[in-house]
Amino acid sequence: MQYEPDATLIALRPVKGQAPVVVAQLGQTLDGRIATVSGASKYISGREALKHLHRLRASVDAVLVGVGTVVADDPQLTVRLV
Repeated sequence: MQYEPDATLIALRPVKGQAPVVVAQLGQTLDGRIATVSGASKYISGREALKHLHRLRASVDAVLVGVGTVVADDPQLTVRLV
């Protein structure tokens, strides 16, 4: 079975009367790191993961990040790559 990210996004649509849908995204390297040795963490998981993240952002009502992400990466939190 092959992972189909767009099919997954369709399944994430909330159903009226049910609990909200919460989606989490974490970028990490193959060895489990979330930043390089120098501390750089922006775009660590690659171009395809970034495009998938933007598809996720386009399908949700809000985006939450921690203060550490804001300080380290200065994220734009917009949808740009869809």
